[in-house]
Amino acid sequence: MAREPQFVFKDQIFTAALVKLERNKVYGWTETKYTDAEGKPCSFITMLDDGRTMLGTGGLALKSIDAHGNEIDKSTLVARYEDGSEATLFPSVFDGVTVLDNTKTIQDYLDMDVKAVYQLKFAESSAALLALLQEFKVLYFTFNYRASYDADDAFLVAQGESIFAVIGQLTAFSYSTLELPTVLEDDNEDAGDDLDFNMF
Repeated sequence: MAREPQFVFKDQIFTAALVKLERNKVYGWTETKYTDAEGKPCSFITMLDDGRTMLGTGGLALKSIDAHGNEIDKSTLVARYEDGSEATLFPSVFDGVTVLDNTKTIQDYLDMDVKAVYQLKFAESSAALLALLQEFKVLYFTFNYRASYDADDAFLVAQGESIFAVIGQLTAFSYSTLELPTVLEDDNEDAGDDLDFNMF
């Protein structure tokens, strides 16, 4: 059975499964297949820097090494901020209660760079959460599908009877305008001699 995250707003708790909305299921997709002269499917290989050695899929892997070329066990690595302090590991949304708040506005939601959308599936009624979303329009929370050091921003929004979690990063847009600043001329100076249009 899939894990179901818990959301809490003040003294109310909501439990719902997350179902990711895939773009290819909504819009469809295309794929390119490569075949040889006989119509047989081609497979992907990687050629090494020596120009002769070819490796098939799964033949390469990423490793972390120290200054002496020795492999490092990733479980021993410690993430740190630029000031040297140890970074905070944010838990997965499935590992505890996720707190919702109404400190963000609909404008914050519209300014977000969206990465993923999940639909919330409730085993019981979602009427209480729908009522909150009708009142506040959006509810904000931080989101990590898996525990990581970089949490995403997220909003709960409603469309009809459905509730969605929209995941991404809040952005600060700078807007351009066609309006030019107006410079007021000082009209106190003498205009000088009248112009002689014969000079032009």
